[in-house]
Amino acid sequence: MHVIRFDIGLWRSVPERVGSECRATFMRAAGQEIIPFMQQQITDVLGTISTRELAIIIWLGLALIAMLCSKSVRRSASSLVRALSAKYVAANILILIIGVCLSVWLLKKAGLWNYLLIKTTVVWFFTVATTAFFKLSDISSFSFFMRVMRSKLSLAVLMPFVISSYTFSLWIELIIVLFLLFFTAMAAISKSYQKPEYALVLKFSNAIIVVIAIVYIAYGMFEFLSDPSLVVSVLRLKELILPIPLTIMTIPIIYMQALYLNYQSIFLCFNATATHGQERRKLKKVVIFSCGFAVSKVYRVRKNLNWLYPPSLSDISRYASG
Repeated sequence: MHVIRFDIGLWRSVPERVGSECRATFMRAAGQEIIPFMQQQITDVLGTISTRELAIIIWLGLALIAMLCSKSVRRSASSLVRALSAKYVAANILILIIGVCLSVWLLKKAGLWNYLLIKTTVVWFFTVATTAFFKLSDISSFSFFMRVMRSKLSLAVLMPFVISSYTFSLWIELIIVLFLLFFTAMAAISKSYQKPEYALVLKFSNAIIVVIAIVYIAYGMFEFLSDPSLVVSVLRLKELILPIPLTIMTIPIIYMQALYLNYQSIFLCFNATATHGQERRKLKKVVIFSCGFAVSKVYRVRKNLNWLYPPSLSDISRYASG
């Protein structure tokens, strides 16, 4: 790997009397090493994107542009942005991002992460971390995280991993992905209506999706048997393993956010139903004492609360114990 020999400390130590011309020359010399180095890194990262992933990005990007041409979609997108910009949501998203960045830094120190894994990290963030974040209110126990971990440790992840390692040329992937996205959307729309006249459309769409999946599986397995070196490379194995430590290191963050969300909802209920401040404080103390850091207990209390009148102290203990 190319090493940057530019020392910023040396530049700062240049005496003022040397003048701006010398400093400019010094910075130009540094730029001649820094810029090519960054360009090479960007090229390497883009090289990790497969033709199938590129086809998905192109079609989803075009679909997004087309949808944004509609006023109703733009209004919905504006509402979504305002919702995500709310103080509580934005703060928790920022905490999650900081936690993921810290996890990546620790993995880099341990030699398990490098800049070629940026794509895998981004995909994991939007498919696992973000999904868990938007399910905070549904996390009723630690078993939620166990299910997530089992999905990452399951042998079922090997098949998609092998298949995604071998792709067609870009123009073929563009055609296949277009059909896949179109019939997936048709199946989803037909299923949502749940009307007999859409049953044939749903069946046909599902059949096309199955055929495309078979084509991908057959091609991937054939290429794997012909040349398995692409799958067993060090980078690919790191891409396979990386989601596991990232998920493990993010679980405490999601857990504490789910705990805070449940406590916040409970306290808001107390503030709305209990008329006296002393009564509210007593209820909050009982909840904290009864539930502690057990998200399952806090979740049960939240689900059993009535927003019309405050619960009794015995009710809280009964809710927490299940």
